[in-house]
Amino acid sequence: MKAWRVYDNDGDNGTMIVFAETRGQAHAYALRQDDFEGCEWNDLHVRRFKEFDSRYNGKKEADWYDDETRIVLVRDYGWACVDGRDSYCDGCPAKEYCRHWKDYEEDEQW
Repeated sequence: MKAWRVYDNDGDNGTMIVFAETRGQAHAYALRQDDFEGCEWNDLHVRRFKEFDSRYNGKKEADWYDDETRIVLVRDYGWACVDGRDSYCDGCPAKEYCRHWKDYEEDEQW
């Protein structure tokens, strides 16, 4: 199974990782998800994410709320929450690798 990054034209809906055999299958699956509600086919970009193929665990998409997955995405690929620093950051398992958390810590020192 192949990993695909899916994101919209404006970047308003964030990015999701979908596992599918083809780009078209990944595109169709993502279009039906709440993350991309209101998006049309041409609003979405689907790109291969080969580095994530090995993380396939039988599910159609990577789970951002899984601690291990989040740590890998933040630490190794620079991902972060769309909204930046918020109340969820304190308990985030990946905060030590997150650019938003680092920015917050620097602001607190001043």
